[in-house]
Amino acid sequence: MLELLHRWRMGDGTGISIANSLIAPIADAFAHSMLPITAVLGALGFLGGASLARFQERLRRNSVKQDSRVGDIEGLRSLISQGEGERLEFKSSLRWDWRRRSVNKALEGVIAKTISGLMNQSGGVLLIGVDDGGSILGIENDLRSLRRKDLDGFEQRLMVLVTTHLGGDHTGAAHVIFVSDRGKTVALVYVDAVADPVFCKDGDVRRYYLRAGNTTTELDASEALAHIERKRDAS
Repeated sequence: MLELLHRWRMGDGTGISIANSLIAPIADAFAHSMLPITAVLGALGFLGGASLARFQERLRRNSVKQDSRVGDIEGLRSLISQGEGERLEFKSSLRWDWRRRSVNKALEGVIAKTISGLMNQSGGVLLIGVDDGGSILGIENDLRSLRRKDLDGFEQRLMVLVTTHLGGDHTGAAHVIFVSDRGKTVALVYVDAVADPVFCKDGDVRRYYLRAGNTTTELDASEALAHIERKRDAS
């Protein structure tokens, strides 16, 4: 390409063609006498591309770590210090029962209930791996209980719960960030408020939950209808 550009700028139009200026040099590069040089240049190109890809991946990871919604231990501690409220809830685990010292899948329903309550109110943050007193317990026992025993597996399981209990159209309203402190990892689930009513499936029953104060409350049919109407009028 450089040769073609040079000849064009010099006004030499003789022999300027794709075949002569582009395809022929490429073919010559694979001639027997040129193979060592081609191999060296190919290896340098591969190493350069791999280094660039690695650099871009580091930038991507750093951008996630520097998420303005927290992403570091100082931000997590600041959240915990606020205590539970209408937009902040603590849960000890996703599915690990600390009292029984075993998996209790019923706790997953509690997580889904809490997320739906936040969606129906003003949104907020659910900290998983923090007890009611604000002590960091971590989600390591949850991780060991999952089929995929890593943070991606935890996030996948959480999204499955949202899909199963709240509906797949609400998965985009929940976002997870993980923060580690002294070997203990906390999942910070950022929940967006949703304009439409979000019902939480409990077996064959669909229930309507609302975050009120520092608790998640189930509303009866008339209360749910009244709240839904108020939300529609406000929007």
